[in-house]
Amino acid sequence: KFLFIYVLNAACEDCLSGDGFTKNFWCVTTQQCLPLAQIDSCPNHESHDLVLNASVCCSGRNSEENCLSGETISFCLWCPKHTFDGVEEQGKCMYSDDSQNINANCHTNPDITSYCSTYPDCASCAADVVCAWCPKMGRCVTAILEDMPFPLDEYKCTDGQTKICCESYKDCSTCSQYSGTISAQICTWCMENVHDGSGKCMTHDQAVANKKNCSAINELGKKYCDNSCYLKGASCDSCLTQAGCIWIAEMEFTTEGTIPPIKSMCAKGNGAGPAENTINYETTMTMPYTFKVTTYNYLTCSMSATALNTLIITLVCVVAAAVIISYVGVIIYKKVRYNKLLREAAKKEVTEEDKKLLQQKQEEFDIEDFMITIQAIPWTD
Repeated sequence: KFLFIYVLNAACEDCLSGDGFTKNFWCVTTQQCLPLAQIDSCPNHESHDLVLNASVCCSGRNSEENCLSGETISFCLWCPKHTFDGVEEQGKCMYSDDSQNINANCHTNPDITSYCSTYPDCASCAADVVCAWCPKMGRCVTAILEDMPFPLDEYKCTDGQTKICCESYKDCSTCSQYSGTISAQICTWCMENVHDGSGKCMTHDQAVANKKNCSAINELGKKYCDNSCYLKGASCDSCLTQAGCIWIAEMEFTTEGTIPPIKSMCAKGNGAGPAENTINYETTMTMPYTFKVTTYNYLTCSMSATALNTLIITLVCVVAAAVIISYVGVIIYKKVRYNKLLREAAKKEVTEEDKKLLQQKQEEFDIEDFMITIQAIPWTD
């Protein structure tokens, strides 16, 4: 009985070393050394849950190279060196089918079949077909871990894995080509100098977090890399200092499906509104997003363009009315004056020729006044 208990709790190597493999097997799930006659007692014996040879025992392999090579590559995974609760944990080889043990003792992303954790940057990580880069964690992970029962969710790449390495793209156009969808962007161009367009490509999360250090960030794709209104108009005040730009304070997208996470922007336009009502989001393909403007500013941020236009129209109407009233007043005054002169002339003994001359001058005066009134009034926008 004592011997049976010893064998039951022996390590995999002890269980199968010497001639042990002729009598015993190692059950991965239960971490037990059992007699060959009890194979059916191992819960998942049909799917890599039992070890019959000491050479494929995982726990005795003290390096990643030994762990993920030869026959052990089918049974084992490598838990890289990491820190947990302030204590540095050394790397260890573990059974890949024992998720409970992995979750309890490996507090990081393990390597499976390839040394993903050893790649220091996105480019080298992406070159390995087994691996993918985790932007949020800033490390390389095994791609298939996303669908595995280990590690725990808190150690997984929660913001999505990628083989797109944003930092390797050196210009806005190339960076924007790999932006992904407009609602779940991968790469975003951070413009550091609005005058020459220089900057760097970052992951979208990094660009948003680093927004205060960017003169502008381009979240609208390749077509907006050289759009001066959009890139130089981060606010209403900075927008309206650019010639030919308006500030769209409120907008409503009319395109069905996923819409851009944009509520305001600086766009080309004038007092009548934006030059176009579509954002053509171009990456590897172009997606048009149509919108209608609810509120926009032109010339001043203190009032909306609609209110400004109404004010201008009102002022024009008031000025025009004042001009017309003044003109009518002058005409009436002149009419009264000339009628008075005619009456006075009638009382005097004047010749018919003098009366005709006076009448002719009055008519000429009226025509000249009329021609002056209808002259084109220059309009300045």
